[in-house]
Amino acid sequence: MLVINSETFTLWKDHYTRLQDVVRAWEPQGGRILTLVGSKHQAFSDYPILPLVRTASARTLMDVFSTLSIAFLDEKLEQALSSTSTRKMEIEVVARVDDLMGMQACNLQNLPENYTMKYYLYHAMTWPSLSYVAEDNKGRIVGYILAKMEEETPEGEEPHGHVTSISVLRSYRRLGLAKKLMVQSQEAMASIYRASYVSLHVRKSNRAALGLYRDTLGFTVKDIEKRYYADGEDAYAMHLSLKS
Repeated sequence: MLVINSETFTLWKDHYTRLQDVVRAWEPQGGRILTLVGSKHQAFSDYPILPLVRTASARTLMDVFSTLSIAFLDEKLEQALSSTSTRKMEIEVVARVDDLMGMQACNLQNLPENYTMKYYLYHAMTWPSLSYVAEDNKGRIVGYILAKMEEETPEGEEPHGHVTSISVLRSYRRLGLAKKLMVQSQEAMASIYRASYVSLHVRKSNRAALGLYRDTLGFTVKDIEKRYYADGEDAYAMHLSLKS
């Protein structure tokens, strides 16, 4: 669910009222709308929905009105996201017990696959350069990646890394944090441990995660592991080569 703060809503509501007056007196030539934003006139780009005629029905005017309102709201939301972008976030290697506690809290809030504090500590102590946290500008942990090197590597096979768990709090998603966490850990796997590839498991039903791994990061599905999760759901086993 998208939450719009009161400031953004007030701006939109004010603009919504102004648009009503604009639409009543819109320019028919070329269908270009001029609207007053603050103390400056801003020309909106031509939208396909705008007719190139001198008269229009009430329904058409409402379509114009709705289109411009949505465009304005999208613009304001984009600005709002930019103002709280990852420039104010910090990606840090796990270095404190507080980091581990924050990771566990984030995990419990977001995922059904949970771990004991001993398991987090095991990762941090054994592979201290592979797990990272994302902190907001107040130092709160809003995301993490828990990763390791695979210990049971068959003889003759190159070492590879594995992502045990990754999560970002809902209110901090769509800011690129998950990608940054993944890339940071992957780079450490390759540079420090000479990992040839990284592996992970993901629920077949988790479309958002699949989009990140496959479409954004370039992972490929290597296998389907039946009833991998405790509730019986299958998992995709995915790999990404770390060789340059």
